Amino acid sequence: MSRLSFLSIILVLFLVPFAVAETGPTYAPRAVDHAEVIDAAVAPTMGGRPAPSVAYQYPASVEDFGPYFMQYVDEFMWSVDPTVGDLTAPSLRELSAGMKAAVDAAPDWMQLRLAHRFFELPADAAEDLADLIVTPPDALYRDEIAFLVAFSSRSDLLAMEDSRALLVENVQSIYELDAILDYVEIVEIGESGKGEYGTTLRYNIIVDETPTEYELPMDVYYWNIVHPKLDVEGPDFIDPLDGRSALPAEGGHYFRNYLMFDVEGEGSYQTPMYMQGVDTDDLQDLGPSARGYLTDMSIHNLEIAYQGGTNNVVFAEFAFGTGQIFATTMRVAEAYSANDSPLLENLMNQGCGDMLLPEDTPIALVGDVLVPEFQTALEALGRWDDVTQFSAADLLALDEDGWATFKSTYGKTVIMPYQTRVFWSMCITTEDIRTPLEGYVSEAHGYKVLQMFLANDDLDDPAGQTFPGGFTTTAQATNETNDIDVYGRPLLADMLAGIDVLWDGVQVGLSGDRPLWDNANAVEAIGNWVGKNMLDNIEERGESGAGYERALQPVRIAYNHYGNCGELQDLGSAAMRAALIPGGLISTMNEDHVWSEFYFNGEWRPFQVDWTNSTNNIGNPGICYDNPDPEISKNISFVVFWYGDGRIAQVPERYTDYVTLNFAITDVNGDPVPDAVIDIYTEGSMTSSKRQGAWLITDQDGQATVNLGDWRNYFVHVTSGAGEYPPEEKGGEKIRMALVVRADDAEPGSVFDIEQQLEGTAVHYTPQDIEQKNESFALHVTLEATDRLSSPGSAFSSARPYYEMEPPLLDVFLVDEDNQEKARRNQPFEAAYAKLGIADLDERVFPPDEGNWTLMVTHHSSPISDHLLDIEITTEGDPYVPEEEPTDDDTTGDDDDTSPPPGSSGDDDDDDSGGGCGC
Repeated sequence: MSRLSFLSIILVLFLVPFAVAETGPTYAPRAVDHAEVIDAAVAPTMGGRPAPSVAYQYPASVEDFGPYFMQYVDEFMWSVDPTVGDLTAPSLRELSAGMKAAVDAAPDWMQLRLAHRFFELPADAAEDLADLIVTPPDALYRDEIAFLVAFSSRSDLLAMEDSRALLVENVQSIYELDAILDYVEIVEIGESGKGEYGTTLRYNIIVDETPTEYELPMDVYYWNIVHPKLDVEGPDFIDPLDGRSALPAEGGHYFRNYLMFDVEGEGSYQTPMYMQGVDTDDLQDLGPSARGYLTDMSIHNLEIAYQGGTNNVVFAEFAFGTGQIFATTMRVAEAYSANDSPLLENLMNQGCGDMLLPEDTPIALVGDVLVPEFQTALEALGRWDDVTQFSAADLLALDEDGWATFKSTYGKTVIMPYQTRVFWSMCITTEDIRTPLEGYVSEAHGYKVLQMFLANDDLDDPAGQTFPGGFTTTAQATNETNDIDVYGRPLLADMLAGIDVLWDGVQVGLSGDRPLWDNANAVEAIGNWVGKNMLDNIEERGESGAGYERALQPVRIAYNHYGNCGELQDLGSAAMRAALIPGGLISTMNEDHVWSEFYFNGEWRPFQVDWTNSTNNIGNPGICYDNPDPEISKNISFVVFWYGDGRIAQVPERYTDYVTLNFAITDVNGDPVPDAVIDIYTEGSMTSSKRQGAWLITDQDGQATVNLGDWRNYFVHVTSGAGEYPPEEKGGEKIRMALVVRADDAEPGSVFDIEQQLEGTAVHYTPQDIEQKNESFALHVTLEATDRLSSPGSAFSSARPYYEMEPPLLDVFLVDEDNQEKARRNQPFEAAYAKLGIADLDERVFPPDEGNWTLMVTHHSSPISDHLLDIEITTEGDPYVPEEEPTDDDTTGDDDDTSPPPGSSGDDDDDDSGGGCGC
């Protein structure tokens, strides 16, 4: 069975009108609901060698690579009739002069992969990107741009709206951000365009309470800061309004600059929807513009507006349980009546989360005095008929049943300003009223809204009293300001300003309710920023009445302001990379969880912001929620670390005990099978279906190794040129897989040696039984296969991730016309000459006889590998002259002699009419 693809599922942004059970990750692992399982479990051994993580190892330099490219779907064919001698040669694609110049200008260690990428791309796209490498906007950008071309997948590069513009902005923003961040500086190594040059970063860090500097390994810089791809999304300019790719001129933005600095207009993530269309000037000079400010906040969520030039909060939004509280001392009513500011109407129209209040929602308007601007605003919205006004006495009279009715009836409660001190002290701030109001907002699945307008005259100022949500207000000052700074949601650049330390190395769990500006280091600031911008999870968003999507793009996630662990992971990792901190992504998809990592002082450290602005966990590996008890389902299996080119690494050793699986795949003859793809599955934590979490590729010895979590069942399906295991049945509707590790045997440290012999061979040829007649005309074959890059295609995206494999394995055949097409398709065929699994060759090959013969170079021995090679086929010798067949023209049926007997007339035909000797 061919490998399944579910890209069309995981990459579709879908909206649903009602909440349903949602997973944490934004994408699902490859699942097989109906599988036929063969029990082939092997017994474990203990204490075997651990498997290395699959990470790209950068060589010190790259040897010369072949100038020609043979993709895994290609073959090279030279055809000749030895009696004629004219060789028909294929057109071998070479790099153009511009592409060669770009390869030469790139750092030595990435030249091979850059050449390979140019060969993969359409010529016009390759030429354009080559020109960008040769003539970048700044010579300092050359290595980063070359890396992105070499190590972004072909599908991602071609899918970009404007790949040239995106790559430039991606790299340029790194250098611009370096100039404003105090804890990091760029380090250039060598001279651009010459040899082993490159770039990395140097950080201020704290280790064991001691300030020190740390220089980042170069490979981590390129893969986890420069690379724009996080996991399965397509890197591009994104329109925050719909999450789709769009050029900058059409509203598209790239995540680095968007997260750091935001944008003006309706695509802003910083501007709340109720501030859209609000002119800040209309909120000024209202004598005063705010009556004091909010203090002593026990919950520190969104500080929307400040008194001018200070951090004194005059407007705050609190996520409170499943609902929201808005509180302000601003004179919103005056701004509405004097300046037609739409802020009051916007707030009256605001629902829970970033959504409008559903139509016909009953509203409780609380106050002894009806402030006319509120009635006017509600009438303008067509909501006045939904309003019931409550006085202080009405609320005080509610008993337990009355409050239950109140909570179930009203979706929104608005407390008007300019009430008497008696109203504040005996009603809203007394515990008898404050407590049920808090319950009204926070109760499970309530999604209620409480808005408190606290601008009061001096005599009735409720300063010092505690309001629902846990805050007080200041007393009115004699020199109250007329200036209001509307800030909105926090900006990443602002939260990182002035911070001069990356991290202090201390594992912590920080409250999401901590003050916005209270951050000791850059990692803490990023955690605080993510939490303050992600106040709702998917369930809250859905059940509050709004549709939701599972967004993959950081730009769209930041604009949406909601999500589960998948969105939190993507946004946190993108914020890390924007802040020039190496960001990685870890997935335990089968156990329904994902999180981020950051690289610190030589190690990857966990980073997670819990749902709904809950705890920020920094450096705590316990966030994987692994439980060593095999009776408990939350026992992690696959621990996937993502690379931007589509590769994955299994890294359970960072989070759990693990077992090692060693595979050895052979063919029917017992020979190793290279390029076999081993898909590995286990049961999902919440389903009995088999879910894929890993794939392996066998090396030239038919071997592959991986580390996986302990106490789990593991199932495999092997696909190769030598056949499948388990072999598929004709007409079978279920994928077949073999149970190779039984959970009860998967004790920590166990090693499972899984040896499997397949039923076929990788190359389906047999020697052709043919007499060699031509000895004068030869094809001289000179071949050196310099490089081999294997790729099974990703199980999680459309990318083809490549793994460098040794040695290069190619096959050379000489076939006749009857066998040419069969050989091309690797159907059973015969060959007069064959060399299998070779890396080099220098031989003369003689077509046996007259007729059309084809010398074919293929990769049947390594069927999923691309090759770079140097090859030359020339002819040598004189054309072959077949021997003439003698003719028999007598009437007796006797054979003709091939030459007359000595002394004869030269005519030895028996041409008489009798039975004599012809004398």
